[in-house]
Amino acid sequence: MRPQWTQLKPYGIQVQAGGHWNGFLTGGVSGRPLGSGFTLLELLIASAVLTVGLLATASLLLLALSSHFNSKLEATALRMTQSTLEELKSLPLNHAGLADSTESLTPDHEIDFSAPSSPSHARTATVKLHSHSPTGIEFETRWHVRTLDGRKVITSATRKTGGHSSFHPVSMRIVRLYTAPALGM
Repeated sequence: MRPQWTQLKPYGIQVQAGGHWNGFLTGGVSGRPLGSGFTLLELLIASAVLTVGLLATASLLLLALSSHFNSKLEATALRMTQSTLEELKSLPLNHAGLADSTESLTPDHEIDFSAPSSPSHARTATVKLHSHSPTGIEFETRWHVRTLDGRKVITSATRKTGGHSSFHPVSMRIVRLYTAPALGM
């Protein structure tokens, strides 16, 4: 004769009705006594799920740190490029720093960093990204000036030198007129 099971409603636990009660409440999927622990397979699956979760979290953390570092590099390069352009804008149009340069440009009119730099149109600077770090990162800023239809077109770009990084140069361009425009009053 099969034993009869009685469901304890508030807890969803089954107990055997009639016969001898061995002191264990049974329940769960397997019907084994409660409090008897986990099987080796359950522990293995739980460990695998936990490991995958931890590895995913660690890879996201590394990606976030890398993105943060690259954004600091880009912001530093942008500030250096802007500073160079502001300095060149403040010079008189006949200043030697605004003479047409021999600095090479790419076909899309960006600074060509693969060509040798012109000493009069380039500078390097070492910047500390963290105040507590004793080492700095070296940046190179180059600019190109050309005269086109009565205007000076100034292109400036900054790149990180040395090391291996997916950092691309930050480039900006401004246009200055030779003479003040005539006011039509």
